[in-house]
Amino acid sequence: MSRRRWSLTDLAVPRALLLRLLTGVFFTFYAIGFLQDIFQLGALSLRGLLTDAFFSGGIATLWVFAFTRPKRQLVMLLPLLVAGQIAFSAIVRIHRTDPLQLSRDALRSRMQLDAVASGASLTIGYVFLMSFLRAIGERYTRVHTEMRLAHEIHALLVPTISRRIGQFEFFGVSSPSGEVGGDLIDLVERDGHWTAYIADVSGHGVASGVLMGMVKSAARMKLAGPVPLDVLLSDLNRVIEPLKTPNMFVTCACVQFDGSRRLSFSVAGHLPILRLTRHAPEIDELTVAQVPLGFFESQTFAASHVLFQTGDLFLLVTDGLTEVFDERGEEFGIHALKDVVRRAADKPLDELVAILLAKVRGHGKQLDDQTILAVRCLEPGK
Repeated sequence: MSRRRWSLTDLAVPRALLLRLLTGVFFTFYAIGFLQDIFQLGALSLRGLLTDAFFSGGIATLWVFAFTRPKRQLVMLLPLLVAGQIAFSAIVRIHRTDPLQLSRDALRSRMQLDAVASGASLTIGYVFLMSFLRAIGERYTRVHTEMRLAHEIHALLVPTISRRIGQFEFFGVSSPSGEVGGDLIDLVERDGHWTAYIADVSGHGVASGVLMGMVKSAARMKLAGPVPLDVLLSDLNRVIEPLKTPNMFVTCACVQFDGSRRLSFSVAGHLPILRLTRHAPEIDELTVAQVPLGFFESQTFAASHVLFQTGDLFLLVTDGLTEVFDERGEEFGIHALKDVVRRAADKPLDELVAILLAKVRGHGKQLDDQTILAVRCLEPGK
């Protein structure tokens, strides 16, 4: 499981809990006004002392509040906070221009007031901050536990594929960029016929993972019987379109074997399927120009066909592999991916996939889910 930084906005802190934090910060810094008065031996009037304490707590509270806001709101609040800090400093200077000359008894009383007030203020602040930390700790633990469970469920939904069906062998892996990914690989067999597909749900995190699970469930239900790829994608589109948010969609690439000498394939808004034929100098790109799933409820989809022969290698990948950038901002790209595939084409599929992933990750940091499904046509009976 990958580690990531979290913030208050990640945990969606309720207002009541945020109020505990701000109250704790206010009283903690409210005490500073009284502590400063101790160091200055009662230089401020009582009114100036209370004003100083109030502004100390208030300014600190506003700074903390600003940094719990989304980045856009924070940028808007920063000039106001800086202006408030300057105004606060000016007010403090005004109150301290004419220091009081207290008698010994008055100074003793003032020091006692400062000690009691600062102690009480710090105690109140401590209680509220500890209450906040305890509550946020419980929320973080719950969120962390739920994310770990989601990661385990994701691993069950998208396991490593390593199979052979007839004269075809398959190997596929999916590596999410976080605890939960939106990529999907699947292989469904029925009476020696099979359908292999790869899908990429837009976005990241739990929402994408949930939609990914819906796609797999719906696809498996359809593939329980014989269904061509064009019908499969059209039906999947009708199923998921009303179950997602408007900004979500699903790209996919599919390959299907029906027992004949050709493979059906379809691509919906996804990277092309790469096909390397034995002794061929170039890698073909198999694609069908059509939109992703979930764009339009009434959208229909098409499929195409390609003849296959012994030794053919088909590779389905998500853009998490091609859209990796190095320190200079250069993309790994599909051409570099083809070069790696061409050099390692004779390797066993698991080694080919491992080499490809290593090359991609050596190019730059993983920012998106990375998924590969490799299919190779073997000699019949071997």
